[in-house]
Amino acid sequence: MAMTFYGCKHNQNPIILKEDEFEKNLDKWNLYKELFGFKKEDDVKEIKINIDTIEYYK
Repeated sequence: MAMTFYGCKHNQNPIILKEDEFEKNLDKWNLYKELFGFKKEDDVKEIKINIDTIEYYK
């Protein structure tokens, strides 16, 4: 099983997710919250994501 690393550009702008952008699909917003370590019940209005590397396995 090979492991591959992809580096992201330095000084890249963060990805910003805002709750109001998911008004029509709150299930998706709750999925993103849980993916980044929050609970469905947590009062989170914005998530700012800084990614240095992405790894995946084949």
